[in-house]
Amino acid sequence: MRVFLWCVFGFAVGAAVGYVAIVYAWMVFSQHFHVFDDDGSKAMQVQFAWAPIGALLFGLMLAFRLALSAARRTSGRTK
Repeated sequence: MRVFLWCVFGFAVGAAVGYVAIVYAWMVFSQHFHVFDDDGSKAMQVQFAWAPIGALLFGLMLAFRLALSAARRTSGRTK
């Protein structure tokens, strides 16, 4: 049960951090390289397409990592 909870916790935290990181990275990139978008279509594409995909991938990676480490702690293996 602990492994499952760590997996769910890892996915939730990873998805939130991944979404915020991608949106923030886009904002920094667009300000640094002076990407001007009058109608906001590029920002909407990042917020509605790229950031959720990145959040899903980052959440899955963190969930797998935390579940794997919890399983190792539970079974008594060190490496």
